[in-house]
Amino acid sequence: MLNRMLLLVFLAPLFQGCGRDEIQQYTVPKSEETALPKPEKVSAGPLIGATTGWFFKVMGPTDDVLKQALPFTQVIQSLQFSENGTPRYQVPEGWLVSNGPPPRYQTLAVPDTTPPLEVTVSSLPVTGTDLSKYLFANINRWRQQLGLEEMPEEKWQEEAMARGELIISPRSSRLVALVNLTGTTAMTGPTRMLAAIVIDDPNSAKELVGDKNSPVTFKEPEGWKRNAGNSMRLASLEAQAEGGVVDVSVSRFPGGGDVLANVNRWRQQVSLEPQTEEQLNAEKTAMKISGEEATFVEAYGAEQSILAAIVQDGDAKWFFKAQGPTAAIKAERERFIKFLESVKLEMQSK
Repeated sequence: MLNRMLLLVFLAPLFQGCGRDEIQQYTVPKSEETALPKPEKVSAGPLIGATTGWFFKVMGPTDDVLKQALPFTQVIQSLQFSENGTPRYQVPEGWLVSNGPPPRYQTLAVPDTTPPLEVTVSSLPVTGTDLSKYLFANINRWRQQLGLEEMPEEKWQEEAMARGELIISPRSSRLVALVNLTGTTAMTGPTRMLAAIVIDDPNSAKELVGDKNSPVTFKEPEGWKRNAGNSMRLASLEAQAEGGVVDVSVSRFPGGGDVLANVNRWRQQVSLEPQTEEQLNAEKTAMKISGEEATFVEAYGAEQSILAAIVQDGDAKWFFKAQGPTAAIKAERERFIKFLESVKLEMQSK
């Protein structure tokens, strides 16, 4: 149950977008001494072309890692690739970035954590002739690190997703597999691992996801249109209002943080002061989305505003967010609510 909730939280910020105020671009130049090392290979057969999988991973005490679910997913959401295939991403304010040490590509140190937490960035060539087996081999490798039994290969993907240990982005621009595992290690005792495997190849995404239906369906209001969004959203829409363009996103992430943390993150994005728990309780609205309890919040700034709804799904959260110029948000508010009322969700917790 907890794993499903965390995975959804993990995905939610990825689908929704993150605040520019909270994240800064931090690019570390690569010198000859810190050039990307040759990665070790997972033994699974011959290489599939020249495709590379990029791995982002944080592991440590269960509760400490859970608190980093939001910033971790913001890093993955911001991910871009240069022409030579190396990654660039935005790093949360205060995080320290260093190159290596080999075989890592980079290390992102999380401030104010005891014991210190770090996000490792590394790569492995995609091996074998079956992308599912590539993911299977790596996830089983991580399970061993956490003292967990290896998964049997038959129907492993369906079972991992049902347990909330795996979410695969259904978008076709690239493959993004988010992993959430809990186990025990000698060093930290109860231990959680959050990880992402990213393959910047639309063919890889199509191969693994195929024609699987999206876990969310809805009816877009008149005048709205679907758009490409980014690879971490389950759905992305655009509303053209008299006051400007409203961006609407649907996402699902593991963990996801509590409601107050998310609301205050959104308020920061529209230049509003954070709320207390008491203020949030007085202003939030309860509603139903796909028959599930949901929290609806509104944040109106001088220039930009946000409407959002959150649905708990086991160890994860669904996020529905509309952001745009304040005049446009006010004009589209009723249509956003009707959009939410039309949503049908495939809940992982059921």
